[in-house]
Amino acid sequence: RNTAFRELTLPKDLKHIAQSAFQSSNNLKAVVIPEGTETIDSEAFRYCRSLASVKLPDSLTNVGHNAFDGTKWLDDKTDTFVIENGILLKTNTEQISKSLRDGSLTEFTFPEGIRVIGGGALERAFYDSGYLYNSNPALTIKLPEGITHINEFAFCWNTGIAKVEMPSTLKEIGNSAFFNSFCIKEVVFHEGLEAIGLNAFENSEMLTDVTLPKSLRSIGYEAFGGCKNLLSVTLLNPETEIYDLPNTFANPKELFDYDSYTGVIRGYDNSTAEKYARRFDRRFESLGAAPAASDKSRGDITCDGSVDVADAVLLARYLNSDSEATVTDQGLSNADCNRDGKTDSTDLTDILRFIAKQIKF
Repeated sequence: RNTAFRELTLPKDLKHIAQSAFQSSNNLKAVVIPEGTETIDSEAFRYCRSLASVKLPDSLTNVGHNAFDGTKWLDDKTDTFVIENGILLKTNTEQISKSLRDGSLTEFTFPEGIRVIGGGALERAFYDSGYLYNSNPALTIKLPEGITHINEFAFCWNTGIAKVEMPSTLKEIGNSAFFNSFCIKEVVFHEGLEAIGLNAFENSEMLTDVTLPKSLRSIGYEAFGGCKNLLSVTLLNPETEIYDLPNTFANPKELFDYDSYTGVIRGYDNSTAEKYARRFDRRFESLGAAPAASDKSRGDITCDGSVDVADAVLLARYLNSDSEATVTDQGLSNADCNRDGKTDSTDLTDILRFIAKQIKF
């Protein structure tokens, strides 16, 4: 680590700032994260004690746990919700904790304008120290529309939460996002969710059943591990990639038993859900034959019956306000790849990922 420099100029094509990249750079006073940067890993600027000015780009969707912990810039912010360019970075929880303890808080709605909940931003914000003696928490968390990413450890150790209502705009739930939130009984997922990270809901001991939407592409290691009362998992996407270990879904009853699952897994015939269940000797219930794909037009901006580079080029020109880029109404509808009601750079990224065979429509 370099502790001498005061200013930092980052390259314009930067996409990713690695874990602890500038940690303890004590003389660093200001940094501008360039547009196009998508990820700042955990502890990247931690303990940069003199860092007083940070500018975050619109492109940023992933801020790791403690990325700016111990900086003057973050420590000086005293609002209940610290939001910078749509990213919730931390929550000052004294009033929330008081309301939770005295029983006056039963439903919590977040302020508008949040698009990303950063790593650890709500860690212990809804912590109930008496959860072992309170098996019936009443708090419902309603996340507002517009949130697209919940980053790692965002809601971990929140033992006062009983129910979480996810927004329809949500695309990704990060690693350990709700880790050790023991008292969650219900999670409402919507279409549009694409990924659930490793350990995301690990040890949600009161969770009894989950239904995962057809938009879901991947489920990480131990995402629903340690969920002692989990009895039913339903997967509506026949091709969801499920991490290939038995504790991805587990309801163990004994100490040091991490893999047991006595509930049911539901999915379509010949789906990844069925293959997972058969591989690990889980009880499987069929939802019947998978529905025929009905959205063949997704990504076909040129309306020529296929999705290829020409579609990506046309959409890029359209998004850059190229007056000569002509897109029909049908093409514009097809361009909304993630079906969030708008056409933007995220759809362009999906088309490029589809062309590269990284995703399927």
